[in-house]
Amino acid sequence: MEQSKKINKTSIIIGLIVILLLFLMLMPKKHIIKKDQFGDKWAFTVNELELKCDMDAVYAIHDEYIYPLNGLATAKFKNNEKVRNVSEIQIDDNKANQVLEKISNGKPYTKVKKSIYFAVEEGSKFCK
Repeated sequence: MEQSKKINKTSIIIGLIVILLLFLMLMPKKHIIKKDQFGDKWAFTVNELELKCDMDAVYAIHDEYIYPLNGLATAKFKNNEKVRNVSEIQIDDNKANQVLEKISNGKPYTKVKKSIYFAVEEGSKFCK
């Protein structure tokens, strides 16, 4: 009887450890990126962002708001009230806009934002 109790306790402990490890593996991975790490590539009005990746959905968090960085993240957070469009914190691409202004001949044009591809690529590293 005493041996049976030890086996049951051991089984329960092992089971809890396995569940904990699975939970930790399935949690979204996160990483802080900062402006000084990326120099001219930096495309945001804020100096740092927390990147997370959850099953290939890459998104940034800043001031408790979620900024989807790819289509999967946009779909994942579709109805979340904390979601903001990344363009709200995205810098205009001045070089591209200067070219557009020249070729537009005074006609209205849509301003271009700096590419966020580097952030998507950086966040994707944590999906693997």
